[in-house]
Amino acid sequence: MENNKMTELELKIEKWLENEQFVAFANERMNNVLLNKLHPIDPMFEEMDEGFDEEDEYVVPMVEYLSSRLHKAQLCKNRRKREKELWWVWYEIAMQGIYIKVFNCYYENLVEELRMEIMPMLYREYMQLQKKSKK
Repeated sequence: MENNKMTELELKIEKWLENEQFVAFANERMNNVLLNKLHPIDPMFEEMDEGFDEEDEYVVPMVEYLSSRLHKAQLCKNRRKREKELWWVWYEIAMQGIYIKVFNCYYENLVEELRMEIMPMLYREYMQLQKKSKK
């Protein structure tokens, strides 16, 4: 049953990505998240991130920590807090840059799971904006 839901969501995301206006909105929204730097500093994550600069072995605890933050966000009942936490995880992953590709075997599942959370969030924001512009 869970696989069917994921497949439905993946099909929806593919359809959304065919809409050039949505893609432009999503890119702009994600760029705003990157540029605003309003993300609170997490000392535990910062320590792992600094250690990662020296030793690649830090990738495993970093990915596990980011996964736990993602799962914690998914459990949050408050939509604003959940979305804020999801954006925090997304920002930290985006800041990893090339390491995501180099260490894809570690990041792959996390990135996909986060995508399945972020895309519906972006689409909801996009649709709300579309409704407001029609008024």
